[in-house]
Amino acid sequence: MKKFLNFLAAVITVIAPIAAHAESLEVTSEKLYTGTSVAKGTTVEYVKYTVTAIDLQTPVYIYMTGSQGRMFGLNVEQIPVGSSTTDVIVSYTPTAVGKHTGRINFESSNAELNCGYAINGVCIDPANPPTITIDASSLVPFACKAGERQQQSIKVITKGLPDYGALKVDGKSPGNFLISNTMLMKDGTATITITFTPKVNGTYNESITASALEAAPVTINITGTAGDGGDDPE
Repeated sequence: MKKFLNFLAAVITVIAPIAAHAESLEVTSEKLYTGTSVAKGTTVEYVKYTVTAIDLQTPVYIYMTGSQGRMFGLNVEQIPVGSSTTDVIVSYTPTAVGKHTGRINFESSNAELNCGYAINGVCIDPANPPTITIDASSLVPFACKAGERQQQSIKVITKGLPDYGALKVDGKSPGNFLISNTMLMKDGTATITITFTPKVNGTYNESITASALEAAPVTINITGTAGDGGDDPE
């Protein structure tokens, strides 16, 4: 009986499961396209993800999501079982002017390996490049009493912008000039009201700048004079 028990213990020792190696997935990225925008309708290799897999027990599936994920393509859609190193190339084929966001996902039956990364692209149309024009032809130097206000208007024309533009008072004369809107349309003409609001007598110089992604910024200079009604400047 003793000999039988010793034999049984030996068998149990032999058939005990061997601890499995922990599977792992490492993902690193490298930007391949160095331009700031891509022409509408063209395809570029945009970013590369190097995937190092160790002892995968099940495949890792790769796919794109996001509101514009369809504009991004993949050269590889699966990492096989086992150990490997795979270069996943994401291509970008924009079909419309704008800012585009996709997300690349790496998904396994082992939730601890799952990961994803956002990919952002910008598209312009070379036949209709992004431009900003400011029509200030009706503008004259501002003049009013200190403590009062005067208003005039300019027009800002935008064409082919991939994203909304911005309009700002540059701050050479803080608080003395205000604008009615700080965001510009991607395409269209906006009428912007400029308000001169001097608190004390004096002459004021200011500039207003319109800017947008992929467009050359445009700046205009304005002047204003205040007197007869407010305090003299210190």
